[in-house]
Amino acid sequence: MSRHTSRGLRRASRGILLLVALLLVDGCASSGTGGGAVRGGANVITRDQLSQDDENAFLIVRRLRPAWLRPRSQQTPGRSDPAFAQVFLDDQQVGDVDYLYRISAAQIDRIEYMSALDATTRYGTGYAGGLIIVRTVNSAR
Repeated sequence: MSRHTSRGLRRASRGILLLVALLLVDGCASSGTGGGAVRGGANVITRDQLSQDDENAFLIVRRLRPAWLRPRSQQTPGRSDPAFAQVFLDDQQVGDVDYLYRISAAQIDRIEYMSALDATTRYGTGYAGGLIIVRTVNSAR
């Protein structure tokens, strides 16, 4: 094989690898499986998915998306404690994940998860565990 052919094959291989990497990144972002903004799929629980009106938001999230309740570790020089998601109810910050116990399923239109990166971009610092955003039936009208 000549040097020119070998060099051309390497360039083509790099181009293919780059294309595959871009497709993978785009697929993760659009499917909602990445840690990105609220889009759907793994980042949203809709009213249709709620099975019992006597549940509360905490039990719903624990049953359908338990990963949202897990802490994210904060590895900074001064802190190594875990960071849990904060809860927003109709665009108002109301507390930590324990607040979900206070929200009945009958009130819920949808529950969304927003990653720490997206939460920081949208609302500022202080959301290292991300956000769980509850939209009530009244706010959806």
